[in-house]
Amino acid sequence: MLTETQEDLIKEIALMDFEEGHFTGADFFIEDEEGDFTGVEQEAADYYQELIDMGPAGFYEEFADELDFDPDFVAEYGDEE
Repeated sequence: MLTETQEDLIKEIALMDFEEGHFTGADFFIEDEEGDFTGVEQEAADYYQELIDMGPAGFYEEFADELDFDPDFVAEYGDEE
């Protein structure tokens, strides 16, 4: 089971990937060279994929109050309001 810290790290990776347009492969989590996901490597890869599958607009909608989104990203995918 992922810890809150691990989930937060994965959210930050997904945010960076959405904003930069370059996505992290599952092997990043499986190989876990930094040791951030020891013992939960596949679960980390699955959670990352779940976040990416939301798409940029869905990801923003879900985490707008939690993550620090770039203003350009918000302009592109944020609320119309």
